[in-house]
Amino acid sequence: MLKNVSIRITMLSIIFTTMFLSATALAGSSQEEIFLKEIRAAVGAGDEDALWGLFNLDDVEEDIKKTLAKHVVKRLKTAKITEIKSEPMPEDFRASYVVDGIKYQANLKLLGRVNILYTREDGGEGNISIPYGDKAGTLRFTGTVKEKLPGNLPPSKQIQVMIIGIGNPRVTFKGYMIYLQGEQPLRDKIEDMGGGNVTRIVRGEALTYLEVKRTSPKGTMSVTIMEDDKTVFETGQLPADEPIIYRPE
Repeated sequence: MLKNVSIRITMLSIIFTTMFLSATALAGSSQEEIFLKEIRAAVGAGDEDALWGLFNLDDVEEDIKKTLAKHVVKRLKTAKITEIKSEPMPEDFRASYVVDGIKYQANLKLLGRVNILYTREDGGEGNISIPYGDKAGTLRFTGTVKEKLPGNLPPSKQIQVMIIGIGNPRVTFKGYMIYLQGEQPLRDKIEDMGGGNVTRIVRGEALTYLEVKRTSPKGTMSVTIMEDDKTVFETGQLPADEPIIYRPE
């Protein structure tokens, strides 16, 4: 049961991660205005067909559509928009992800993303960002498409890095990790987000290197690395006056 839950979470993270791919420029303002009006109208009416019409679903497979239906269309159908705007894509998002030998990517060249703040049906606040591109002169949300890569790539693992800093004032740190995805090395920055602790979860074949260094004047740090359910590296709390480095044999 836990394995099935993990698979569903992984699939959802792939889709949403692919939805946040990097782009070079935003579309013209008139196109954006028209698209934002379409979104407001579809969400305001709670019209499911109109909401689906906002997406480019070319070559999108049924499992991806089901996830979009549950986690995007269903949310927007009952949402009350409080703010909507278009914005550039973050520069550090990747153009594709590879999991278990399958490449996931957007089915349009991305021009930006629409950020929607809304009130949920239960009265709470919600936020969703969806990328868009140009489809034959009309802006549409992108779909995620899959491509089976050639060769026999090793299965992907859930790679989890947990860093805990203990100290007063709080411990700060920074570093990076390198892992394989589709047998290609990817580098991710690691930095505390203000709380002294960080957990990073990615999908890949293996973690090949990690280095993290304390940037605060004092305090201790621990690093734990797991691949699926197996702990492959664990330091316990260390003074961390020197960088903590993981390099598998």
